[in-house]
Order: sequence, then structure tokens, then C-alpha cells
Amino acid sequence: MGKKFLGKGRIWLLSLSIGLILSLGLFGGCGKGCRCGEEEPVKEPTSSEKPDKVKAPRLVPSPTAGSAVTFRISHFPPKVEKGVPTNIQVEAVDDQGRWAQDYLGKITFESSDPQAKLPRDFDYRPPSRGLRFFAQGVTLNTPGKQTVIVKDVSGKLKPAKVEVLVE
Repeated sequence: MGKKFLGKGRIWLLSLSIGLILSLGLFGGCGKGCRCGEEEPVKEPTSSEKPDKVKAPRLVPSPTAGSAVTFRISHFPPKVEKGVPTNIQVEAVDDQGRWAQDYLGKITFESSDPQAKLPRDFDYRPPSRGLRFFAQGVTLNTPGKQTVIVKDVSGKLKPAKVEVLVE
């Protein structure tokens, strides 16, 4: 039994090491065709496509991140279709823009769209590690230029804002 466990441990360690090497781009990129360090375009489902399950993107923690000072909004396209639910990811980041996985607080969403459907307030607890993916969490319903704002309920962190064109 000890040999099987040791074998599985080695496989686990090897796969973890390979994942870390690939995520850090040590082999010339992440292998997904993107330019590492830049936002990847997200293909949003059309109204006729209904995905069964949306998976959150994988993020590798920074071992040297400081305390959270603001948020980063990602996986949210610059253009959305009116009334179509859209994915959004909110990540607590330090003053250098690194993922601050020790952030524990509550966020709230606001929008310039008075008819927007937004996620409920969310409490970051230890399992969330300063990161939350809201699958189809935002629906904007007013055409034109709109904003989505994420705020720390306590007011200790700087809010984050993203602008989007609703068509």
C-alpha cells in the first residue's frame, strides 16, 4: 500500500510542477494561443446557446502578494448583448496588481444601468481566497455605454469599475 501511495504522490507532484511551469510561461506562453499577461477574449454564448455548466478560469496565486487594496474585474467583455447574462470575475489585488488571496471581506455590485441584474453581495471567506467567478452573473438591459462597479462594503478598498457597450 505504501508503494501505491508514494507513486500517486509522485504523480501529483509532477503534475503540480508541470502546471506551475506552464502557468508561469516558462516554455514561451501558456499554450492556449493567448499573449500571456493580457486578458483573454471570452466567447460569450449567444441567446440560442445555453451552456450546461460554466467553469471558472484557473488562476495561479502569487506567493509574494501584499494586502488587497482594490479589485480586478476580468472575464467581462467590452460589448454585451442587451438582456444576455454575462460572466464576470472579481479578484482582490494588492498595490502591484498581484492576486491578494488573503482578502476576507464583502463586496457589492453597482451599475449605471438602472435595469441591470447583478450578483448579490458576496462574502470572501478562506475557501474563496480573494477570487470569485460569477457564471452569467451580470445582465445589462439598457442599450448604450454602461458601467459595472465592484465595491468593498467596508469602504477600505478602492472600488473597481469596468465600462461596457450594451447593444
